[in-house]
This record gives sequence, structure tokens and C-alpha cells, in this order.
Amino acid sequence: MAQQRNSISIKIQALVDGLESIRKLSAEIEAMGGNTSEASAEIAGLEKELQALERQQGAVDRLNKLNAELTTTESALQQAREEATRLGKEMAQAEKPTKRLTNQFERARKRVIDLKSAYQQQAQGLKAASNSAKAAGLDTKRLVAEQVRLSAKSKQASAAVEKLAGSLKKTKTELKDAGNNAESASKKVGKLSAVMRGFAATLAARFVVKTNADLEGMAKGFELVTGSAEKAAQEMANASV
Repeated sequence: MAQQRNSISIKIQALVDGLESIRKLSAEIEAMGGNTSEASAEIAGLEKELQALERQQGAVDRLNKLNAELTTTESALQQAREEATRLGKEMAQAEKPTKRLTNQFERARKRVIDLKSAYQQQAQGLKAASNSAKAAGLDTKRLVAEQVRLSAKSKQASAAVEKLAGSLKKTKTELKDAGNNAESASKKVGKLSAVMRGFAATLAARFVVKTNADLEGMAKGFELVTGSAEKAAQEMANASV
């Protein structure tokens, strides 16, 4: 049971760390212009759930640890009492107890006193831990069942964390791809604009050349009609007005 308990505690801690990574991923998506309101609400809910699991699992771990320590102390106390009783009988049966026997009995009696004090302290600690566990929502009389429940809850939380992480990673990839496509489109538009500007300049140049040629033709025509280059220029001026 200790190995299972430790594995659940490790899993819960891993989920807490994973949630922190998800929170950073959500911030990155928000910086890219994505909407993370739903993700933020889900993160807050998971954080609250994991905190409760962490408290309850910690309470179960502490209860199991204190129970084990108390059982060990109780066994040692029982053995110490039996040894002190045996030595006490030897002391009573001996007409003149040896110094060695007397010392053994005194050490055994002191050990009983020390272990009894330790047992009482541990029992008080266990009672306090039990009250804390009850306050955390645990049934201290059914610790095995509570352990099974916490294991199931941690698996559910793990699935929720993985699902949220996958969804956010997909969203980040889509936003990144959209940004790359927009940049590519912008570059294409820029190249097209340059081509169009060149085309327009070519047309303008051709128009100027054609217009100049037309004007020269008109000037020659006026000169032939008027018989004078000066009169032709005057007629061209009047025509432009």
C-alpha cells in the first residue's frame, strides 16, 4: 500500500507541474491573439481539484505513516514490558540480586517508561492528524477505500490535464500556421504590387512617347497649313486651350 500511496502522491505532483506548463502555454496563445477564456476557466477548475487531491492524499499519507509508527512503538512497548516483568520476577526470587541483574531490570523499566511516553505522544499526533483528515473530507475509518477513490480521481484529473494540453497545443499550432500564411500572402502581395507598379510605369512611358509623337505630327500639319512654324506654334497653343 505504501508503494501505491507514494505513486499517487508523485502523480498528483506531476499533474500540478503539468498544469503550470499549461498555464504558460495559455499565456503564449493569448499573446498570439488567441482566445483563452475557456481554457483559463478550466485551468482554474483543475487547479482547485488538484489542490484538494493533494491535501487529501497528504492527509492519507500522514495517517498511514503515524499508524505504522504507532504500531511499531506498541509492539516494542509490549516486548519491553514482558522483559521488565521477567527481570522483576528474577529479582524477587533471588535472595540477593546481583548488580548485573539489578542494572538490567532498571534499564528494562526505563525503556518501558520511555516507550510508553513515545506511544502516548504518537497517539496524540495520530488523533490530531485524524481530525485534520476528517476536515479535509476523508473517512478515516475507511482509509483503504479513500485511497482507491483518490487513485481514481487522480486518473480522471490526469486525463483532463492531457486533453487540455492537447487542445491548447493544437490551437497554438493553428495560430502559428495562420500567422505564417498571412506573412506569405503579404510577401506575395508586395511582389505583385511591385510588378504592377513596373507595368504602370511602362504604360506611362509609352503614353508619353506616343503623345509626343502625336504632338509633333500635329505641329507639322499646322506648319503645312499655315506655311509658317511660328503660326503653327500659335495654332497649337490655341488648340491646347
